[in-house]
Amino acid sequence: MLRNLIFSAFLGLFIFFPCFFPAFSDIVRLRNGRTMEGIVAKETGDKIVLDVGVGTVTISQNEIENIERNPGSGTKVLKQKWRSKYYAHSEFAPERFRDIAAKFNDLERLRNTALKNKARSLTRKKKKDECSRKIEEYYRQYLDLNKRLAGSDPKTQQEIRSHNEMVARSNALVAELKLLEQEQVKLSSEMPAANSSFSLYRSAFNELNRLLDKRIADLSGEFTAEEKLFVARISEDLSSQGEKFAAKKIPLQPRGKVMLVSALINGSVPARFILDTGASAVLLSQELAAKLGVRKKESDSFFSVIANGEKVKAYRTVLDSVDVSGMKAEQVPAAVLEKSLPGYDDGLLGMSFLSRFIFQVDAEANTLFLEKFTP
Repeated sequence: MLRNLIFSAFLGLFIFFPCFFPAFSDIVRLRNGRTMEGIVAKETGDKIVLDVGVGTVTISQNEIENIERNPGSGTKVLKQKWRSKYYAHSEFAPERFRDIAAKFNDLERLRNTALKNKARSLTRKKKKDECSRKIEEYYRQYLDLNKRLAGSDPKTQQEIRSHNEMVARSNALVAELKLLEQEQVKLSSEMPAANSSFSLYRSAFNELNRLLDKRIADLSGEFTAEEKLFVARISEDLSSQGEKFAAKKIPLQPRGKVMLVSALINGSVPARFILDTGASAVLLSQELAAKLGVRKKESDSFFSVIANGEKVKAYRTVLDSVDVSGMKAEQVPAAVLEKSLPGYDDGLLGMSFLSRFIFQVDAEANTLFLEKFTP
């Protein structure tokens, strides 16, 4: 941004200048071994009030071992350093930029919320994936038991006892499957919070940048030293935050009622997928799986219902990476179809990839917009 070029030299000079000075703070050493630095603003027989820049701390004299006092001439330098460190605090923000400082503090709160929700979303995703794995495993056990029960004709007491145990186990599996499906629905409903909080943060970030640019333009370069420092510091922080956003508009190739998108799998194998937001995972054709060297294990098999309603056998796997026009996701759950399906190209690009991003499909413009927050 232009403002970064204008104010960066000033910031560099300001930060460099105080380095020639010692720390002009009063150092309070406590009896518990800790130290506190600031300016002793008030002192009585039983306590001191220590100014720490963005507030004060009251300390009992009984807690203090000693105070190393620095010359009063250093107070001005110390306050300059505080002004640089706490530039967006109401105590130090310049009058003509206080509204921007307040919005920056609001932005920080939104950013922290987005970070927390992102961490929670990753935890929920792991739990949801584990639920899916258990559902597939328990459903396989349930089908196996029912097959054995269908061919069961118990006559002896032991056979009857074994039959009843299988019935009990089958009923327990049904109950467990119901609980797992409820947990999966609950986790799915909670996951959008990360995307919505990110969107709020992104909108606030864009708005604050527009407001700051307008304010700088309105003031026509007439700034006090304090305002120059403020603009330099906030520009530096906003620039740093902006580097955490990655966004791409990706062209899609329409074919009938579907959209095709190109990808690079595991860093080396090109693929062409049908974009399918209804698919829970990335689905790979047998041909693509062979190119990737994916080995199918019966223990990883399950049945998947594809877009046309057909139930097909598939095998779970995890891709090292899926890269769509530079937007990359790693350790992406996927499935290999047991049989080739006409018109499916290399497979489906589903939610196990798309859910890693804020995404939007524009069917009219034939584009896929992906945005990622990488703190």
